[in-house]
Amino acid sequence: MEPHPHNALSAVSLLQQFQEMRSVKHSSSLSLVEAAKEIIARRHESLRVNSLRLIESAKPRIATIEKERHDNASFFNVFAALGVVRKEVIQSRFLAYLLSPNQEHNQGIIFLEAFLGKLDIQISNIAQARVVAERSAGDGLGRMDIVIDCKPSLIVIENKIDAGEGVEQLPRYRKWLDQQRGYDGDKKHLIFLTPTGHESVTGKTGAYQQFSYSDLADALAELLEKQSIIQPSVREVFCQYVSICKSIGGEDMTTQDKELQELLTKPENIMAALEMEQQTAIARKAITKQFSKNIVKIIQGYIESDESIRTGWRTTLQSFEDGYSNILIQTLSHNAKPSYQLLAKNIFTNKMNDGWFGWYRPKSVDINKHCDTLTLTEKMVGSGSEKAEDWWVGWNYLRDGQYGIMLSNNEDIFECFEDNRNQEHPLAKNIADEIWQMFTAYRADVEALPSFQQAATL
Repeated sequence: MEPHPHNALSAVSLLQQFQEMRSVKHSSSLSLVEAAKEIIARRHESLRVNSLRLIESAKPRIATIEKERHDNASFFNVFAALGVVRKEVIQSRFLAYLLSPNQEHNQGIIFLEAFLGKLDIQISNIAQARVVAERSAGDGLGRMDIVIDCKPSLIVIENKIDAGEGVEQLPRYRKWLDQQRGYDGDKKHLIFLTPTGHESVTGKTGAYQQFSYSDLADALAELLEKQSIIQPSVREVFCQYVSICKSIGGEDMTTQDKELQELLTKPENIMAALEMEQQTAIARKAITKQFSKNIVKIIQGYIESDESIRTGWRTTLQSFEDGYSNILIQTLSHNAKPSYQLLAKNIFTNKMNDGWFGWYRPKSVDINKHCDTLTLTEKMVGSGSEKAEDWWVGWNYLRDGQYGIMLSNNEDIFECFEDNRNQEHPLAKNIADEIWQMFTAYRADVEALPSFQQAATL
């Protein structure tokens, strides 16, 4: 059937109208896009101008802050310098020293009073208290970190920073407390001191008190506020110790500068400041990632230079959204299951001394049973490594136990930035060398492990 002429003309007309509408709509869409581009361009230009103005305004104040830090040695801390911030044994010894009324600090009972006051513990004859670190509980019950003996009160402090709890550790100490005669039952206290004040895995509810390093810092900081410590030498070291306790407790140690805060939060500056904060976070991650890549490149260069190693090992980088990086030296022959690896964990961190490197077991090795790494662990510990736990065969803190590079520390980020620009990369090489020394010192021992050889055949 032939189409009716009227129908054909109507179809052509509709098609023309549709094309015209599309043309108008397309033109409107283009106009909208152009308008949006112009708005975005104006916004970016405004942010650029405001950011430049804010930077110029902030420069004098930042220079003043840097000078004050330099003149006052704000970042100097003897505990960090000695690399003992997160070493539990040394921390326990120093705390016991402070709490003892008869020690050479000559402050009497003020430290012990502040500590017990925060725990809401009252003891009589406090000046007669005897404080001992690393006291044996006997009969296979273990060694207690700190014991405060002041009849009729008896207090045990278990200090945990990075290490996990031993088998039934708190119940063992509770048992020791309950066995001691000559003390009032309600005056026997078990304190579980940890960075966050978290619950014990082994302890029973009501059998111990939770206490955090932030709580400890708060209790001791009151003595500084009250000007209770007069001797300058004692006050200076004590102030550094309080600062370290805060950092272990996870508190941000950056000192607020009121003048700079007022400048940043002015109505005309706040948007630029917030935008700069976002962009700075991106820049930090880019700097730290490149720094980690440089470490990997240096280590891979060491691997390639040794034929006996390059046929069986390679190095890889793990980068995470938060800016942390892990560096691994892994085997090439173990494809079926993960095997032993040299792991540098958390090259960058926001916590003092949070960053380790050492030999890591594969998940296939049952660490709850007798395994073939025990002798190797003893060898590593004898050479200065920390006591192994969890999946670590042996480990140590990065950079000789001083501190991990901190994402929140502007000086550390700037140091990494400068190191990235230097063709020799001395800082990256320093860390690479520490990792490499741990690898080469024990590689042959690891390769000789039956569990390592078994994994290679899978």
